[in-house]
Amino acid sequence: MGKLRRWLLQDQALRTALAAALAWAAGGAIPGVSRPYFAPLAAILTVQVTVAASLTRAVQRTLGVVVGVLLALVAARAVGATALGIGLLVLAAMSVGAWLRLGPSGAPQVAVSALLVLVIGTLAGVPAYAWQRAVESAVGAATGVAVGALLVPPSGVPAARDAMGALAESLAHCLGHLAAGAPAGPSLVEARQLTRRAEAARAALHRAEESLLYNLWAGRQRVELERLRAGCSALERTAIQVRGIARVVDDLARRPDALPEVLRALARVVVGFWRVVEGGAEAEAWTGLAGAARAAQARAAAVGTPGDWVRMGSLLADADRLVADLAGAAAELSRSR
Repeated sequence: MGKLRRWLLQDQALRTALAAALAWAAGGAIPGVSRPYFAPLAAILTVQVTVAASLTRAVQRTLGVVVGVLLALVAARAVGATALGIGLLVLAAMSVGAWLRLGPSGAPQVAVSALLVLVIGTLAGVPAYAWQRAVESAVGAATGVAVGALLVPPSGVPAARDAMGALAESLAHCLGHLAAGAPAGPSLVEARQLTRRAEAARAALHRAEESLLYNLWAGRQRVELERLRAGCSALERTAIQVRGIARVVDDLARRPDALPEVLRALARVVVGFWRVVEGGAEAEAWTGLAGAARAAQARAAAVGTPGDWVRMGSLLADADRLVADLAGAAAELSRSR
């Protein structure tokens, strides 16, 4: 029942329908307005997936209506509802909307409002009609924002968490493939694809940040978002380091016997770090994984790689940076718990 209630509250169609109904009721309370059809129209166009997007749309629409009304009042006195007057009015309205940077939804609203006020207002009385349209639109836009803010707006945090979990899994999978002796060529292609996964995780994080902006119900999720933000930055750097490691493995003429141990240890470090980000791992467990990775690197450095010591040194340097970056990020996350 709780999941059903939450789904109903978050469903976009139901939220929009509720906003339209409430806007009609609120618009009916405006003095002198009997059929406030512009109020539900404004509410329908205002309600967006996130509160921030709804607020932006409300501001753009309301400002567009006000500017359009003012232009129509000027045009009604100067040229009237003629073909030439309408052409000049629309040209001026679109130009002003673009100058005010009202966006793809707000700029046309200036022209639409100006045209309706000039044409319909000529029959109903331009000043009265203009005032009613501006007030109705403002009431409808405010209602749309209120409904979007109060009815549990959907959060993008779960999607961001999934995207970052997929990135961490891909990083560990790539390192595991290399450790298992998989062909270096395909593994290098897989490593290069990590950049796109990192970009997808960052995009999901941006959407999550927008979804929580002005969200009245997102107290706990803001804490999780901070952890995901720190984790995403660290995993993006890790993706770069894993690509460097795969590049070196591809260049090595012969893989050293100590190399698989290093790569397996790095894969465990990545998985352990993601558990820290999720809050499911203790600091002691993470410290043990990092220590094991550093020990494996030390043994590999001690054994050496005849004829390939430059490349192996580059690989171990990337491995050291990987562990150091994740260790620093994990320490910060542990202190913030």
